[in-house]
Amino acid sequence: LCILGLTATVQPLTVAGVGIMDAAFMLGLSAILLPFAFTQRVVSRGEGIVFLAIYGIYLFLLWP
Repeated sequence: LCILGLTATVQPLTVAGVGIMDAAFMLGLSAILLPFAFTQRVVSRGEGIVFLAIYGIYLFLLWP
């Protein structure tokens, strides 16, 4: 993980097909996950299913 991060600091990476909306969605989903992870230091099965469903909907919306 560190190798890609270090090379990206030297020369920025461009990724085709990933837009600002994709990054914003994943950042938002991560921000929603953070309180769940810190409350009991574990994500319950029901919460995991909800997050997988949200991700599945996101993938469905990306389908061309």
